[in-house]
Amino acid sequence: MSIHKHWTATAALALTAALTLTACGGEGGGGGGGEDSGKGVGGGAAKAKSAELGARAGAGARKPGALKKKCDIYSQNYKMYAGHYRGTSAVPSGTADTAAGREAQCLLQYGHFSPGTIDGIFGKNSKRAMKRFQEYVNSTQHAGLKADGLPGPKSWPYLRKINEYDGQMPSASGAGERPAKAAGVVSNRVLTFNLHGPGKHKVEDQAAEIAKYKPTVFGTQETCGDKVDDFLRELKNKHGVEYYAIFRGFSHKVSQCGLFNNSYGQALFSTKPLRDYKFVKYDDSGHEGRGYVAATTEIGGKDVRVFNTHLASKDDERDERASQVRQLEGEARKHNRAVVMGDFNAQQHWPEMRPLYQHFTEADPYCGATYDGRCKPTFGKGKFDYVFLRRGAYSPPGVGVHETPHSDHRIVHADIKARF
Repeated sequence: MSIHKHWTATAALALTAALTLTACGGEGGGGGGGEDSGKGVGGGAAKAKSAELGARAGAGARKPGALKKKCDIYSQNYKMYAGHYRGTSAVPSGTADTAAGREAQCLLQYGHFSPGTIDGIFGKNSKRAMKRFQEYVNSTQHAGLKADGLPGPKSWPYLRKINEYDGQMPSASGAGERPAKAAGVVSNRVLTFNLHGPGKHKVEDQAAEIAKYKPTVFGTQETCGDKVDDFLRELKNKHGVEYYAIFRGFSHKVSQCGLFNNSYGQALFSTKPLRDYKFVKYDDSGHEGRGYVAATTEIGGKDVRVFNTHLASKDDERDERASQVRQLEGEARKHNRAVVMGDFNAQQHWPEMRPLYQHFTEADPYCGATYDGRCKPTFGKGKFDYVFLRRGAYSPPGVGVHETPHSDHRIVHADIKARF
């Protein structure tokens, strides 16, 4: 949703903001908080245009309570704003409530890098979230930013484009810090779970279902981006397990996820670091955006490439599903140890599934490429949710299919053991 707004400020406010910015060293001359030179989006000019000064008037420190707390996310001229600060140069304060601080916090929150409380003070949580954002755009956009956890003239342009990355971000758990606790998980167990309309079920109930089966890695489909952190908190605080997580939204669903932060897609969780993560929207994604998330992580003491997907859902989208299967299989078979999981919206014997069976085996030995009544259904009376293993790389796994009142899909888990 795009809401266009116009904002002006008095010359006196503009002068106050300009003086505050100079004192903070936010425009690249003197003071701290700058970044190393590198590629930027739309530049990061240090000199302020006179017409821009009014827009920056909210950047300086204010008295507590003087700034509004609401995040009014909107798009204007292909840039994102949150209603607090419209510039691209101010460096928020770590001790004072500033409009620039609130603006950056709101945008980080929108991009699923939770900064904690939106209070305008760029403290430890906000800096951690900003550092992760900087590391992400350095990795994916070759931005060359200094990952110092502070918005500056070179980071702001990326924040203003955060809608282009919306849903692509790793969750606030991070993707490279070792969790403190992973006790009680089965070290070689993977699990897939379609959450079925996230707004219809409570995160705490679904997290409890996942914790019951103790996976070291699990993937979710029909996931709202702003719920990923909720899952992480539930699993850590109530069940004693800390996970890493990445998420990618391939569409936006207000009906499922709400008016704001309604990115809708797949999440991948692991008790071990998630490395070299990748997000791919299918070339032929059907009536709504579909794709896969992938990352390398450790399962049973071995590095494994894990893919989590959700294919086109309509009955008349068999051609789209076939295209998606070919694209997914073509990427997954490049890896000697690979696991492909998710909701395929197709039964095992349907023609669109055949390419996957050429190089992969379904964890359930009865769910091969031909119909077998012993194959356990995962959605109604059909098999739609799968855990595929790279053919020849794994010993026959243990498999479980579990009823749950917290989704219309059943939970599927597999205990896998790599042969090499």
